[in-house]
Amino acid sequence: SNSKTILQSKNSNIPVFKKNIYTKEIIEFIIELIVTKTKTSKEITAEYGIPKTTVYNWIRKYKYGY
Repeated sequence: SNSKTILQSKNSNIPVFKKNIYTKEIIEFIIELIVTKTKTSKEITAEYGIPKTTVYNWIRKYKYGY
């Protein structure tokens, strides 16, 4: 659709409408995988298609609260 193209042409690689698709449950699940060393952030990016920076942000928030 047209709106998709418009959103994607902004500066960010990640379209605006995709930013909130990660629920609290998904984020907690991913953090759990990393904290328990079940998967590396690289594996998560490869398997779930979650951008590396997004994963790092979640970890930072989990560890440092921001």
